[in-house]
Amino acid sequence: MHANTRMLLHIDRQQETGNAGRHAHEGQREQLPEKRRQEIRNIDRQAHSAQRELDRTNQGGNQVIPLARREFDDSHHGFCHTLGEMTTVCGKCGALHFLEERSASSTCTNPQFTLCCAQGKVRLPPLAAPSGPLRWLLIGYEADAKDFRQRIRSYNNALAFTSMGANLDTSVAQPGNYTYRLRGELYHRMGSLLPQPGEAPKFAQLYINDSQAELDGRMGNFGGLNRDTMQSLQTMLHACNPYVNIY
Repeated sequence: MHANTRMLLHIDRQQETGNAGRHAHEGQREQLPEKRRQEIRNIDRQAHSAQRELDRTNQGGNQVIPLARREFDDSHHGFCHTLGEMTTVCGKCGALHFLEERSASSTCTNPQFTLCCAQGKVRLPPLAAPSGPLRWLLIGYEADAKDFRQRIRSYNNALAFTSMGANLDTSVAQPGNYTYRLRGELYHRMGSLLPQPGEAPKFAQLYINDSQAELDGRMGNFGGLNRDTMQSLQTMLHACNPYVNIY
């Protein structure tokens, strides 16, 4: 979806926005493709129908839970909330944003952002380009590159020096948007340099082995990954990562 077509869809219409705000909203909607306008009209009809039902029930003296606070189930699939694609470019630093992340004082046609660079007040040096093997894996169209991007978290974990520790709260794992919540601190487990008897080496323990044993250990711990890709990444880290050599 084009950046100029992204907007938040509000089920409950804000009456205090006034006529000017409503006219601006309608003008933005007219710029959307017909298919998207039809989707919005369908959502509006469902929202208005739900509001009428709520009004009728409230008039009868029976209190009803507002729509947005009801338990999620399959009947709510039509109420779509989307930010669109993250393709709006900050004119100051070039960072990518959702259009709705713009500052409240800016417009859709000339969005300004404070989350990235405070509208140009913060200037950071550009990130160095990835080394050859990693760059090819990130942008290549070959099967190995696509497989790497699909399993990038597994490759990252296989090459990490530490494991993550946290007390996860699984009570929020309900249908709907994925929610990750933990209690207390997030920490990293370093462990000893030698594995316990009977255990396979992992994380930093692999870096003290020779290259072949290191690669074999990673492939044993993370099955299903591409061995050639893992070897390429491992060789790259040995060549450019300052922490690898301290082991």
